[in-house]
Amino acid sequence: MSQKTNLIRPSAATNICPQNTRNITKLNFRVLSCISWAALKFLCVKIVKAGNIYKMIKDDILKYLHVLNEKLLQRNVKGEICLYGGAVMCLVYDARPSTKDVDAIFQPSGIIREAAKEIAIEYDLVNDWLNDGVKGFLVEHPRKVFLNLSHLVVMVADDEYMLAMKSLSARIDGTDGHDILFLIKELKITTVDDVFKIIDKYYPRRIIKPATQFFLEEIFGEIQDNSRN
Repeated sequence: MSQKTNLIRPSAATNICPQNTRNITKLNFRVLSCISWAALKFLCVKIVKAGNIYKMIKDDILKYLHVLNEKLLQRNVKGEICLYGGAVMCLVYDARPSTKDVDAIFQPSGIIREAAKEIAIEYDLVNDWLNDGVKGFLVEHPRKVFLNLSHLVVMVADDEYMLAMKSLSARIDGTDGHDILFLIKELKITTVDDVFKIIDKYYPRRIIKPATQFFLEEIFGEIQDNSRN
C-alpha cells in the first residue's frame, strides 16, 4: 500500500504574484519594527531599573510611604516601619539626592510586603523598592519617630547607630564613604577613637573591615590638616 506524501505543488508555491509579495514584506517589516521598538523600550527600562540609574528622590520616598499608609488604611491595619541606609541619608539628613531602594524592617511584614508590591506595579518601581534585606545586620538600637501617619508609624535609626552600621558595611568606593563623613560631622566627632567607641556599643571591632579603619583614619587626618590651615 503506497503512502501519501504531502507535497506543495509548484503551481501553488508560485501562485503569489510579485506585487503581493512586496506588500506582505512591507507589512511584516512594519509589524516587526513596532514590536522591536516596544521590546527595546521595555528592555531599556529593565536595564535602567536593574542598575543604579533608577533611583528615588526624597519626594518619591515620602509619596510612597503615604501611599503605603493608604493601603494599610484600606485593609484596616496599622503598621510600623523603621528605615536605614540610603533612604535615611536622603530623607532625614538631605545628605544625598537619591537612593536606589528603601532598606527597612516592618510589621506586619506580610501585609506591608504585599502592599509594597502593589505600589511597585502602580508606580512602575522595581519589585524590591522596599525590602528588609538589612534585617540580618541589625542589633538592638535606639530609634526615633520620623512620620506618624494614621495607619503607619515611620521610624529611623538614630545617628550613632547609622554611623556604626555604615562603618560596618562600608563600600568606600561608593556612597558609603560620603555618608560616613557626613555622619561624623553631624555628630561632631573629632577623633577616630570616638568613632570606634560608637561602633563598639553595637558590634565587635574585629569585624570592621581594614579598609574602613584606613578610611576613618584618613578622614580624621584630613580634618586635622584642615584645622591647622
